[in-house]
Amino acid sequence: MTTTLRPLAHLAYLGLGLTAGMTVLGHVGADSRLSAIGSTISDFAAADFTGPVSVGIFLCVAASLALYGGLHKIGAPLTRWTRTLFLTWCGSLFVTAAVPTDDPFTMIELSTAGYVHRYSSALAFVALMAFTWFFGRAMRADGRWKDLAGRVRRMTLAAAGSGAAMVATTYLGDRFLIGLIERGMAAFAVGSLIVVALRVLKLAERPAPRLALAF
Repeated sequence: MTTTLRPLAHLAYLGLGLTAGMTVLGHVGADSRLSAIGSTISDFAAADFTGPVSVGIFLCVAASLALYGGLHKIGAPLTRWTRTLFLTWCGSLFVTAAVPTDDPFTMIELSTAGYVHRYSSALAFVALMAFTWFFGRAMRADGRWKDLAGRVRRMTLAAAGSGAAMVATTYLGDRFLIGLIERGMAAFAVGSLIVVALRVLKLAERPAPRLALAF
């Protein structure tokens, strides 16, 4: 198990970290009409579909799947419900990456692809936040994870609060500060996964217990 677990743990942790790095890189040299405060991550991705932001989203999918494999291998306290939520996050995020939103500079109203992107993205983050909330609760009953429970759930609450603010500004606030709010939500949500991935990595690096021989 350890032979398989370690590569999965490293891929998950490094992949999620690189996701953040690629997203930041995608903001460097981007079209001057885009801003991290008023434009969403999807706007940056749509403006340069083969650029770092889009690549980072696909990388996040791969890293999340590796994390799922690591959680399974290590015997993490997952239920059928939390497994479903995590796989929903992965699948919806893949759709979000594969179907970009409309070009932010030419869009008059959302196309079908734009709506697919919007709602798959919303579903992805709702599923992720639900996963980290319920997984955080299950952590309390497992000594290997117990100390992380509070941190993961606090990060989830912060992500959910940012998500609620994003919905409010989208429909009631004329998208005021939507880019800044969305980045806060993504940072807390994906950050909670990085915390989980780091714990999987630490558990994977532990030496296997030696069996005592009885004479």
